[in-house]
Amino acid sequence: MKIVLATFLLSLFYFNLHGQSNSKISGFLTVQYNKTLYDYAPESNPWGIGLNFQSFLNTNSKFKPTLDISADFYFINEVSEALLIPPPLQDALPRDSSIDYVIGVLAGYSYQFTDRFFATILGGMNLIDGKYYPGMKASIKYHFSTDQKFIVGVSFSNVFNRINKQDFGSVTLSLGRRIF
Repeated sequence: MKIVLATFLLSLFYFNLHGQSNSKISGFLTVQYNKTLYDYAPESNPWGIGLNFQSFLNTNSKFKPTLDISADFYFINEVSEALLIPPPLQDALPRDSSIDYVIGVLAGYSYQFTDRFFATILGGMNLIDGKYYPGMKASIKYHFSTDQKFIVGVSFSNVFNRINKQDFGSVTLSLGRRIF
């Protein structure tokens, strides 16, 4: 409930800020593939796929406020976990070591190096299987069309203190299209 309320308030602030100026908001919808780099038990959730919505407040500066909302699903289940992890080690893993989904709501800034190339640094909250964790995300993205309709990117995400004070980290490859 807290993340829904925070998202709602952030959206109100973001769109209210947009309504008071002549600048536009641009939004991108991307599909993404996530590869787990490190975790308490990385073999329990080696990869995932998801959707990402990222919007930018277009300003006259190279720094642009950015809002990022993503939902990723990890499809490894008990059957595939049993094949990947030997039975003695399965009992040693905490019950919540595998991940079913990650929903992230992050905000920060992007820096526009050129008309086609930019980087973002974001921070916020991640919901992993019903529990909230702070996280950060750094991205490098490229518009591969002159009209900036299509985008490709690579991101690094870190979720802090997921299990036993160990972080969860992943690298993400994304491909998407401008929707407004």
